[in-house]
Amino acid sequence: EDKTVDLEKFMPNKKLYNLVVKTFKKLKEENSETLYTDEGKIKRKVIVDTLGGDVSYDDIQLVLLFMKK
Repeated sequence: EDKTVDLEKFMPNKKLYNLVVKTFKKLKEENSETLYTDEGKIKRKVIVDTLGGDVSYDDIQLVLLFMKK
């Protein structure tokens, strides 16, 4: 029995994915100090605020998880 899980079904749509990735990379280039906590974790709030609140924290978290692949 194959016990692998297909995570691709949880992948956000391409438009959302590309928007969050582009925003993250832009923020990282501009001022990485405000993008990370003292522990080095990404602050989703900075991305949410930059996108005007149009993208949820959950959607951003999903994109960030897939970015690490």
